[in-house]
Formats: sequence, C-alpha cells, structure tokens
Amino acid sequence: MKEVTIIGPIPPPIHGESLALDNLIKSEEINNSFSINVLNTNRKNVSNAGKFSFRKILQDINIIYKSYKQKSDIIYISISQTKLGLLRDLIIIKLVRRKSSKIITHLHGNNLGNTIDKLTPLEKKITKHTFGLIDTAIVLGEKLVPNYRNMASHVDVVSNGISKDYISIAELSDANLKRAKSKTLKLLYLSNLIESKGFLLATKAVIDLVKEGYKVELVLAGAIHDYDKYEEFKELLQKENCKEKIKYIGVVTGKYKKDLLLSSDIMVLPTNYKIEGQPISIIEGMAAGLPIVSTNVGCIDDMIQNNGILLEYPTVSDLKVSIKKLIEEEKLRMEYSDNSRQHFEKNYSLDNYIARIKDIFNDVSR
Repeated sequence: MKEVTIIGPIPPPIHGESLALDNLIKSEEINNSFSINVLNTNRKNVSNAGKFSFRKILQDINIIYKSYKQKSDIIYISISQTKLGLLRDLIIIKLVRRKSSKIITHLHGNNLGNTIDKLTPLEKKITKHTFGLIDTAIVLGEKLVPNYRNMASHVDVVSNGISKDYISIAELSDANLKRAKSKTLKLLYLSNLIESKGFLLATKAVIDLVKEGYKVELVLAGAIHDYDKYEEFKELLQKENCKEKIKYIGVVTGKYKKDLLLSSDIMVLPTNYKIEGQPISIIEGMAAGLPIVSTNVGCIDDMIQNNGILLEYPTVSDLKVSIKKLIEEEKLRMEYSDNSRQHFEKNYSLDNYIARIKDIFNDVSR
C-alpha cells in the first residue's frame, strides 16, 4: 500500500481549508487505498495570517524536520498563501523531492498569486524552480489556476465537497414545510468572525431591515478572530436594541450545525477575505437548500448559479437590498432554494471530491 503524508491544517480551529483536509483524512475510500500520515500546520488565529512571530518560525522548523523524516511515496501539501508559509513549503518540496517522493500541492484559497507577486526576483526564481518539482498542483476552481503564475506544469481542478447524506432529502423536505409556515425569515452567517468575512456588514444590514419593519432575524456562528470588531458588534446590538433579533451562538458542529442550517431561510456571507477560495459553509448552505447571498471573490461565482445573489463588492446598502429582494419575492426565494440543492448534488458532493483526489494520488504514484 502506497504511503501518503498529508501536510496542512487540521481542526481546530475550524475553517474551510481545515475541514476539507479533515474530510480527506477521514475518508474510508482513501484510507482503504493508501496509508495516511498527517502533519498538522494549523495556526491558532487565521486572522493573523502572514504576520511574523517566533512561535510560527519554531512551528515551521518542526514541520520541516518532520517532513524530511517521513518516507512517503506521496507528499500532499496544502500549499500556504502567506510568504512565511510558502517559504516553509518550498523547503519541504525541495527536501522530500530528493527522496524521490511524488509531490502534490493543493491550493485552498486565492492569495498564492498575490504572495508570489510580492516576492523579490531571487525569491521568485527559487519559487519557479521549486514549483517545477511539483507533479500535480490542485486548485478549487478554474478562476484560481493563475495563482500558480504558470510555474506549475500540471494543474487540476478539484471542487470541495460534503456528503450528500449530511442533509437527506427527507430532512430537507421537512425543513421546507416549516420554512413555508414561518412568518419570520431567519438569516444565517456561518463563518469565522473576521471583519473581512463581513459579519459586521451582515449585522448592520439586518439592523436596517428590522428598523424598516421587516420580520427578519440573524444568527452568526463561528469562532471569534477579530475581538475588537466583536466588541463593536456587541455594542451595536446594545445601542440598536437588537439582541433579540441578532444573536451570536459561537462555534457549531455536528447535529447542532445541521439543525441550524435546516432552521434557516437564507445564508449570507458578504466576504472580502483576501484568501477566500471556495467556502465550505456555502456548500453546507446549498445542501440545506438555502438561497445564498455572497460576493464575487475566489470562485464563489461558480457556486452561485441561479441559486442566490452575487455582489461585486460587499456594502451594507447592497447587502440590504439583496436580502430585501429575497424577503419580498417568495417565489424567487423558493426557486433559489431548489436550485441550491441541485447545484450542490451535481457539483459539490464529497464523493466527487474524494474520487478526484484518489485519482490524482493513483496517477502520480504510477
């Protein structure tokens, strides 16, 4: 059995990249075909990505050492999108390639190209040479291919995915019956509380809608990373007397998260996060039949195909108008709901994701 060493972030903390790797590591199909080793690169605070610290340097040295000690047939690296992380990954690629290991890199975002552009001429030359050692590079969508800046010879597209059984058709049907009877529309923000992810924008938009008399509520779920902005959020709720209409419930997992998705009517993610790729939270929202309101960053535009509203740039005003449209046009909202589930089943199932990764593992190991 071929050995695969997976190098990348594993929960906790929870974010799209760590969830994608967790699905891969726990896949029965992958584990039945390959012997899996894991080196966890997760940081405690993803909102400080790219900032220097001695703790990060020590952690990276340890990861490099452990990578070098591995004797795997395939090294799968969830490639970093920050300069420090990228330099670490370049060292790993150089070291393990000397052992004749096959190299796969998987980009789970949209900031690698920007990081490469900011490198010095010498650093770019080193990066180009090292990327030339990669057997297969992976991106989440076609729009993300340019992130490799033509330095990788072979790039495959593999979309993220979650299990079709995560939310069954029967569970979705029951949820739709309850949604039809509800007089209050429930909005869901399901992501880490990072300012650039748009949680404050969503809060302000809903406050405005409540003031205008719309029967709407907002639930925010995820880990707090921008504590100053979270304090601003709490002060805003206090000032506007909206504590009953807008609630933060912390990190949700398992059945609690599924129930939250099924009890919601619309998902909002007005993100402008610089490394946004293909949010798994949106895939979860589609699985729950939720219309999606999000922004044209990463490859989110591939995810919103007649199943929601795509904003070019997130503002409170534009977000409010989009939500209001879905509140007032029930037929459109129901149409987007049906399309969301269909789009998920066709393009973003875990079966597809695992099958594509397994094929790539087999191809490079031949």
